[in-house]
Amino acid sequence: MQLKIPKTILGRNVWRLRRWWNWNQEDLARKARVPVILVRQIESDAGDPKLSQLRALAESFKVDVAVLLMPGAVIVSVSELHQERIRKKFHAGAPEECWLWRGAKRGLYGLFSMDGDRCYAHRLVYAMEKPLMMNWDMDHTCGNRLCVNLDHLKVVNRGTNLHWRDRRSVKASAKVEV
Repeated sequence: MQLKIPKTILGRNVWRLRRWWNWNQEDLARKARVPVILVRQIESDAGDPKLSQLRALAESFKVDVAVLLMPGAVIVSVSELHQERIRKKFHAGAPEECWLWRGAKRGLYGLFSMDGDRCYAHRLVYAMEKPLMMNWDMDHTCGNRLCVNLDHLKVVNRGTNLHWRDRRSVKASAKVEV
């Protein structure tokens, strides 16, 4: 069964993510265990991958399948100099623990100034290890907005992010009322 998807979005995202990882089409095909011709077709907006192939591509990029289908933008990049400065602002503990941002804050979120722009710390920490496009939302699965632990951060669409935020606030207000 073929999955019908917006090909231009998929093609652009595959191309951008492949460039982020510094892979050519053959590298991606080998890592995802898909035919090279499929990668070429996707990037030329002529490919229509099966769901299993889409999952394999997403897994090789270390993203969810839904991420491949989200409209893309510029990929967030963090220079080595900034990465060094960012790593000094939190302590990486055990994978199950929240790694709290100790730098500047804006409201309930960590903040980092980079090249004159203020960026959310959790997004930059994520972008240091995995590809993150500028307009993608991130969810703190732990509910702690100062957490920068990659295991607690997930790329989601805007609706999902707002849904989980609202559910957490309802639970928090219910605890206060009791």
